[in-house]
Amino acid sequence: MDPVAPVDVSVLRLHDSHRSVRVFADHESEAYVLRCRRREAVFGRELLNNINNINPRVLEYMTMAGFGGVIRVGFISLDWHLVTALVERWRPETHTFHLPHGEATITLQDVSILFGLPVDGEPVSGLVGADVATECERLLGVVPPATAVKGNTLKMSWLGLTFQNFPADGDDITAQRYARAYILQLMGGLLFTSKTSTHVHICFLSLLENLYAAGQYSWGSASLAWLYREMCHATHLDASEIAGPLILLQVWAWERLPFLAPRRETDIPWDNLCPLGARWRVKFKVTQIGHNVVSWYREMLDRMSSDQFISLPYIDDGVRHLIPDYCYRDQHIWGAKVPLICFHIVEYQKVDRVMHQFGYQQPIPENPTDIEADQTLHKFDLRGRGVTDYRWLHANHIAIWGMRYNLVQIGDVLGVAHGHAAHTTEYNEWYRRISRRYLTRVGLIHADPAPSHSTHSTSSSSLSSQRRRRSRTDVPGPSVSYGRVDADVRPSDVYIPSPAHMSPPPPPPYMASSSSMYHQLMPDFALQSSEVFNSPIPQVPYFQYGNTPASYDPGMGSGVQAEEGFSGVDDIPPSDDLGDRVDVPARRNPARRRRPRPCGTGGHFL
Repeated sequence: MDPVAPVDVSVLRLHDSHRSVRVFADHESEAYVLRCRRREAVFGRELLNNINNINPRVLEYMTMAGFGGVIRVGFISLDWHLVTALVERWRPETHTFHLPHGEATITLQDVSILFGLPVDGEPVSGLVGADVATECERLLGVVPPATAVKGNTLKMSWLGLTFQNFPADGDDITAQRYARAYILQLMGGLLFTSKTSTHVHICFLSLLENLYAAGQYSWGSASLAWLYREMCHATHLDASEIAGPLILLQVWAWERLPFLAPRRETDIPWDNLCPLGARWRVKFKVTQIGHNVVSWYREMLDRMSSDQFISLPYIDDGVRHLIPDYCYRDQHIWGAKVPLICFHIVEYQKVDRVMHQFGYQQPIPENPTDIEADQTLHKFDLRGRGVTDYRWLHANHIAIWGMRYNLVQIGDVLGVAHGHAAHTTEYNEWYRRISRRYLTRVGLIHADPAPSHSTHSTSSSSLSSQRRRRSRTDVPGPSVSYGRVDADVRPSDVYIPSPAHMSPPPPPPYMASSSSMYHQLMPDFALQSSEVFNSPIPQVPYFQYGNTPASYDPGMGSGVQAEEGFSGVDDIPPSDDLGDRVDVPARRNPARRRRPRPCGTGGHFL
């Protein structure tokens, strides 16, 4: 009998096939570490950390397309063991991490703040199956050799070699082509990494034809959808690898679970252009993790206290001033319960389960009723479908995304102390029944006793009872049929409301107390046009948000890497066959039992 299995299986109905079942039997085993696929380990060091080498016109077009923030994050070493420990707590039924004291997840807010990607816009969807050679000739100006093409994907090493140095006499058409090539490498190496980690799908190139129009897509929600899908697949008992924007997952954990984070030895020169995630591209000092063993992370997560998860990390005075204005431009939809869409992928952001991350009291959420439907959606991929228009195939979900302004979740304002949120006694008792809170025997031994009303309840005096949790839905949503669409629905029939016809939600509660602060962080963005370069492709003037200039000179290069002991895997230069050859780095010394320090605030990492 599994002593830590959920007593009530109405929520975690896929528990028996989840990788956490195996972890409890042997939590110190290194055999279960996921192989993390990424490509920017080469692309990042050669370009991301030397952004000044990008031609200013190319960088201008990349910014116009929505990638001016994420290109500044730079190269960050990836810790496979931390990623593995987090995935072991990810539940595909709820799209949340089940921590010892409650649920948490990565939301659109985190994508905006950490990566600077646009999250409010058109869903990343469209036609899949275009001819690779034709699209490359049309949008990149060159036909790739047959050796650089595999199905509907393009080899990124060919992209890197072909678009290595911008010619001195390059014109504006050339600048646009280089921008598309660089963005494709960002997509294939960082945002939409596949299990091969060597190729990028050509469907993304088609959306980059008009680089201004590309900036109107919700690249942030598409990246989050990709990460959700990869984590869901990686929770299977037989999963051995994971791809997707794993740096987003890692930096999210460092910001919200600081007791797991390394200590930054230096800070980057701040220019108010880099998203918050860029502050982790520096040299680390790791004082507690000798070899990044996954068992250490498991035990630390098992023994964490309720106040060690930071529900509101971005309101701290030491952090808020580091976040550029453009990262707040889409905050009006951060709390929307909506589908996250990226061509074949549809994954729902279930913010009703993590209301505390938006400054609201966390009620007991409804049981997931769409688990089978989610499993059906998980079977969609980009292989072997021929020409497919996902705008038609996922029309119902796209329609729901179109109502995102009315689907923002609102609840009772929570009294929050230093970013920590306390749950009610009722929630704690419910969570103990439905969740697998501990993954190791050490965690089970140190499990906290049943809560009393005096220690775990949130006083009603700390809550605002003005509003119950609800969504801003004025019209009923469409009938959702997963894996198909209603016969009478066509893409042209799907009504997607525009912001002009919808009422934006009020500011988040943790900003509402100071209207001046709210208006400072979310100004009335006046769309100001600036001159763009002459182009044969019709371009709408590039809009500026807040005080962000249209032309950047970031001075990004840091030229420093993480210490060797922190993440040896990313010190191995990837090749085109990386996906088949690279294994988890071996330990330098014989394994020995390490007892973690007792729970604390983790302040020694800060």
